[in-house]
Parts: sequence; structure tokens; C-alpha cells
Amino acid sequence: MTEPTTDWGELPYRTAALLLKQHQGTITAGEQQELDHLMDAPARQRLLAEINDFPALEARLNRLGRFNSPAAWQQVNHKRIHTSNKRSLRQRFYWAAAAALTGIAATAWFLSSRQPVNNLARLVPDDRFGYQNDVLPGTSRATLTLSNGKTVQLQGDDFLLEEKDGTRLRSDSGALQYNALTASGSETLYNTLRVPLAGTYRIVLPDGTAVWLNAASELRFPVRFTGSQRIVSLRGEGYFEVAPDAQKPFSVQVAGDTINVLGTAFNISAYQHGRTATTLVSGKVTVAARKGSKALQPGQQAVSTAAALQVSPADMEKATAWKNGYFYFSNESIAEVMEQLTRWYGITVAYEGAVDTRMRIGGSISREASLGEVLEQLRLLSGLQFNISGSELTVSAARKQ
Repeated sequence: MTEPTTDWGELPYRTAALLLKQHQGTITAGEQQELDHLMDAPARQRLLAEINDFPALEARLNRLGRFNSPAAWQQVNHKRIHTSNKRSLRQRFYWAAAAALTGIAATAWFLSSRQPVNNLARLVPDDRFGYQNDVLPGTSRATLTLSNGKTVQLQGDDFLLEEKDGTRLRSDSGALQYNALTASGSETLYNTLRVPLAGTYRIVLPDGTAVWLNAASELRFPVRFTGSQRIVSLRGEGYFEVAPDAQKPFSVQVAGDTINVLGTAFNISAYQHGRTATTLVSGKVTVAARKGSKALQPGQQAVSTAAALQVSPADMEKATAWKNGYFYFSNESIAEVMEQLTRWYGITVAYEGAVDTRMRIGGSISREASLGEVLEQLRLLSGLQFNISGSELTVSAARKQ
């Protein structure tokens, strides 16, 4: 008997499709034989049990199945129009289930090989997507510099420290919190929180303001707010939920601009040199920039450059996706996508051949996905080729048929 011919680079996808057909009762005798060849009975039954466990499957979809197909992505500009058509929803569910099965099947086969390489915990010898290795996503980690210059590594461990003015610092469940109720004296002390590549961190300032910092970002702040203002400085990207205090306005200084607020939620992105984007989620802020001052309403974004200050309707999902745990590419260029991957996975990117870095794509996927999982979706959407070698990612032009 001739064994079924299988493209091993597409193995997880073919297996997922066959499993889905078996689950739906539409699998042919030949396809069942192929599936029997690809997977032994116990493994197949275990995966089918996972398919029938809809809560678990939905959780898997939430983590891995956010990437949209090219056709589905055409709806992004219409804010993902929802439909009540049950047949359409069922078809979308089964498409997503197939995507989830890909991850389930691959995980079942390769989980045992996900061990650190060369003591670099985020590089793993996982070749299920055809790369030399895979790279795990970023984690909650940062470096805190105290007022005396000493540094503390924050990687999820719980601890309790005290600044020299009596302010207490507590790390709890991956977040840093300040309590200035025990502080005394008039000296203003400053701390700096630095989040590296492949990292993110949350901090609660002494006034109760919560700040989420994205990878490659920095926040400088007083350990307690004295006087009539609350002023912090930001580099990179941060999402703020400011505790209201009409007597002490809150200000963020970033790249020569100042964002003034009372109590509100907003995102500031200042990765690009000379460009700062402030997106207002709720409340009201005023952006005092190099080229004027503008007040924002919820749903608006102010973009400040050396040439102008412009206000326009914001893509709210795009602005806050990173804080909510996923990538959201809304007509992004390949170059812009690679910048995001560089920060979150701590990699370097090189281009090989005639790669059109201006090519636009769209989709979204969990930031908990490995680099290989993200690249596989990008390959299907863009036709580009990728290779991971250690922490270096090479992007190549699509292969001619």
C-alpha cells in the first residue's frame, strides 16, 4: 500500500483540516486513511475531545485565532461589521476552529521539545513552522532605578522595599505599587522604570494612577506627588488610567510635548523619532505640542511632529491592542509590522532580496503567540518568506511559482 503523500511543511494545517472533517462527519474513506497515518488513535481522540470542549476551544481561539484571512480583513475598515446570520457565524466558527486545531495539534506533538537553547529562555528548538528555532513572546519584566541609583530587576517576584523618605514599594503579581502614606520630608525623590525589548510592565503610582508600559519604554516619576502638580516623563509607549484629582492636574512630558489631564484614560506612543501620537479613550486631555495646543475628545488622536499638530478620529483598537494583549495590524506596512515584532520578541530583522517593505497587510493575533506562529500567519497573508536563526529574523521576497 502506498503511503499518503504529505507536505511536511503544511502538516499541522492538513491534520487540522482532516480532524475538522472527522468532527463534522464529512471525512471520506481516503481522508480517514490519511488521518490514521498522520496521527495515532489515542492522540486523535484526545484532540477530538478538545474540539468538543467548546469553552476550551474558545480560549484557544482567543489566544491563537485572532488573525483574519485576507477576505475577512476587508471588513476592518468597516469596524468589523457583525452579522446575525447563523449560517455565516457557523462557517466562521469552523474556519476559526480549523486554525485553532492547527495550534492544538502542533502543541501536542512539539510541546516536549520546547526547552531553552543555550540558556536563552526565549529561544526554543521548535521547528514546527519550518524555522531553525522559534522565539517565545515577551514577558512582564522591567528594571527599576531607585533615587540612590541602585537598580532592582522586576520579573514577577513579590517584594517590599522602602525609599529613603519612607515611601513603600511593593511588587505584587507582576505589578509595582507605591504607597506614600508613610513618607515624610520635603525632598522630591525620583524613580525610573525601564522596560526592555520583549517586555511589558504595569505600575500603580502613589496617587493611584495606573500605567502600562510597552516594550522598549521608560517612565520617570516622583515616588510621591507634592506641590500642585503631578508630572511624569515618558519615552516609548504607555497607557495611562489617571486617578482624578482636580487640585493636582496630571501631566505627561514626552518628546518635547506635554499632555495635561485631570482624570482620564489615554495611550501615548512616541517610538518614532519626532512623532508622538496621543489617543484619548475617555475623559479629556490637552496636548501642548511644539506646533500649538489641542484639546481631545474621546475617540480622537493627536499626532505631533516638528511640522504640525493634527487631530483626527482614532482607530481605538489599533491604539490599545498592545495593552489588551494582541497585535492589531490595520493596513500596516511590512516595515511597521517588523518594528512591532522587533520590540516584542527582542529580535533583529534583516531583509534579503527585493522585499517591498511598503506592502500593506491587516490582521490581529495574540501577543502570547510565538514568533513562528505570527510569521506563519504573515506568510499566508503576504506571500513573503521568513527564516528564524537564533534571534535574527530574515525576510525574503515571495517565491515565484
